Amino acid sequence: MTMRAVRRVMEEAKESLLFDFTAWVPVPTSAELMLRIGDQLRIPHKTSYYTLRRMLMDGRILLILDDVRMGNTFPVYLEDGALHRDSKVIRLRESPFYDTGEEKNDRRKKKTRIIEQETWRSLSEEDVWDLLSGEANDLSTDLSGNGINFTGDTIMKCWMICLLFPEGVDAADLMHHWIIKGYIIGFERVLDDGLLWARALLDGLHERHMLVTHRKFYTGEEQAVVPHFIEDKLISRRHRFLVTSNERLTQPPKAEEWEDKEMISLSRNEIRSPLHPSSLSYDEDGKCTVHPPKCPTLTTLLLDHNPLEMIPETFFEHMKGLQVLDLSSTRISSLPPSLSCLSNLRMLSLNDCPCLESLPMPQIQAKLEILNFKRTPIKSLIPKASFEDMRNLRFLDFYVPNASGITHFSVRGCLSLERLQGLETLVNLHMLDLSGTKIKNLPEEITNLKKLMRLDLIDTKHLEIVNWNEIRRLPKELNWDQCSMNLARESQVKGKNGYFISVHDACIFQTLDSHSPLWEQYFQKFHFYVCAYEERCKDKDDPFMIKQIYYGDIYAQIKTKHFAPSTNYDKCLEIYTSKGILIGIGGVLYNTEFFHLHNNKFITTLSDLEVENLSKIIECRIEKCHEMKSLVIGQSENIDVFHCLKKLWVYHLTKATVLCKGKFGRKSFTLLNSIYLDSCPRLVNLFSSEIRFEKLEILEIRFCYKLETLFYEDQVGQDAFPLLHTLCLWELPMLKTICNGYLPKLEKLKTKGCLKLHKIPLHIGNQNTAPEILGEANWWNNLVWEDMGMKNRIRFREQSPFTL
Repeated sequence: MTMRAVRRVMEEAKESLLFDFTAWVPVPTSAELMLRIGDQLRIPHKTSYYTLRRMLMDGRILLILDDVRMGNTFPVYLEDGALHRDSKVIRLRESPFYDTGEEKNDRRKKKTRIIEQETWRSLSEEDVWDLLSGEANDLSTDLSGNGINFTGDTIMKCWMICLLFPEGVDAADLMHHWIIKGYIIGFERVLDDGLLWARALLDGLHERHMLVTHRKFYTGEEQAVVPHFIEDKLISRRHRFLVTSNERLTQPPKAEEWEDKEMISLSRNEIRSPLHPSSLSYDEDGKCTVHPPKCPTLTTLLLDHNPLEMIPETFFEHMKGLQVLDLSSTRISSLPPSLSCLSNLRMLSLNDCPCLESLPMPQIQAKLEILNFKRTPIKSLIPKASFEDMRNLRFLDFYVPNASGITHFSVRGCLSLERLQGLETLVNLHMLDLSGTKIKNLPEEITNLKKLMRLDLIDTKHLEIVNWNEIRRLPKELNWDQCSMNLARESQVKGKNGYFISVHDACIFQTLDSHSPLWEQYFQKFHFYVCAYEERCKDKDDPFMIKQIYYGDIYAQIKTKHFAPSTNYDKCLEIYTSKGILIGIGGVLYNTEFFHLHNNKFITTLSDLEVENLSKIIECRIEKCHEMKSLVIGQSENIDVFHCLKKLWVYHLTKATVLCKGKFGRKSFTLLNSIYLDSCPRLVNLFSSEIRFEKLEILEIRFCYKLETLFYEDQVGQDAFPLLHTLCLWELPMLKTICNGYLPKLEKLKTKGCLKLHKIPLHIGNQNTAPEILGEANWWNNLVWEDMGMKNRIRFREQSPFTL
């Protein structure tokens, strides 16, 4: 009990006028106790001992004795028989900390006071309830300070559930009860978050000694139980409860005793049938008629730990409000047809039922959220265990002893499923289907399923965490498409023993580092696709859907609508998302050959992804990254960038002013063969003068309206582009120069809308004796030539104004 709760008890006692005097007395020693009591009651020290004792006998006094040591003996004048019958003495002692070193060493821990067991027994039921309610209100205040909102009334409802389990209850099951009952408000569809709040509440109740928690010796499972000396004081408060647990009953209560109850617990008895004999009647022919209990208000029924062998077929007919049913540790072999009447059933426990042979799946699918059948060898699940389309199921625990016979396991279509326990027992599992669930963490048990050949993760939008460091094995077939867009059939690694993975957030790859053994063992061929589902569905890129249509947009749509990689690559990464700055993608990028970045609104340069992660990329495509100001920034002459890159395609970088700047190592861009650059309206120039494109053969630039020159400074063409044979320059109205010198291998030049370009870098010594030029007639006629003989050798063809 917190000090605040004790003060509230004092204040309410004063306001209620139930007592003539109230006193809260610290107890340093028994000898000084009388003086301290007199001080609190404002009695002069000269008053005789007998006068004070007479006041204690005749007056109604609430006396709180603080910091009483266990084992202290009290003066006879404070014993129950020596005080007025309406007086109350509450004895407090300091609360011990939890039995963990961390708690013992936490000096900031709030100290609490515990009402001694003997004192509880002396209090009336109303007093006990008031004390507990005050404690619940205090706990509500403390939790709200941490953003966890429970009212005091809700906390008391949660606490009352514990009274169903006088022998204790697994903490996990107790928290499930709270959630199913709707006491954890706001988490009706998010089980994991609800469990976090429930855990905070459970810990708070433990701190205040309203619950006692401990762990089972054999299983390690956490147990929670209400102290018996508190439970015994709340008989009338449980008038809607029927609790007869562990009383060695051989028969259940009569049907009429069930009728107005909300919660019934008949756990841990010797009951063989849930019906009392009085519920059976026989006609003249000896035919038996069953009269099941009529209890429309019943929400919880616990029949666990009984030798039940059979449940009558009509037993559940009049329990339509039932939400929680526990038949664990019984000997039932089947569930009755009337189970289908439980249209509001949300939690079903069938743990340790060795004779149960089947689950009537159609009868329990309606609203069931939690299904437990640990250590129950259900034969009907062999070899294929299917729980498909249980749309409300959130938690499934199937740790079963005969799991070795299960080869296929599916929870496809369980749209609310967040937790799945027991996978580690499926040692012979070949196929696992988690498609369409709300599972957030990829189960780590999968790595130990050595016979698993196929894993389906279609439409798993909520999967966010994969601990790749703990994964040692992957199935041969992994169908992972979070967006359910059938992208796998588009992937070029499909059918080549490769892995296609489509996810909504790059953070999923955060723990997949660049040197993980998975790259060598499993990801020799992969296609990873990152795309938020809502962005995949957008149709804003269609230029015919906007008010103004631009020629460049139409061109881009025609050319890039189905823009596949130009070569079949084994290691592909495509990112189509405006979310975030791609934290954790470096390990994948480091092992990528084909990289496509689309529609990112955070990256300002690929250097943000660390240039060493770009070292293996062969083809790179950057599209609609509107915050990108440059493609890459060189940091040092000793650091090579893109030294494996062969093809570069850049489209619609609206803020980019330069393509590559800074200092680069000698091997940077040395294998680059083709550059395609479109619709970058702010580009002024492209390359640092230090870059040499020794293998560049194709350069196409379109719709860059401010581009003036290709290099920062003058650059000699025969040095910068020694192998360039195809050059395309479209709609570059500010372009003045290409380069100095000449292009020795130029074979084909296409131009359109480059009216300020008056000189072509050709020389009489060009190895190609007759280069071809396509362009506009007025542009051709205004060109300046150093050697008219060169002009005569060129094959010029006029470009149609609408040719794409």
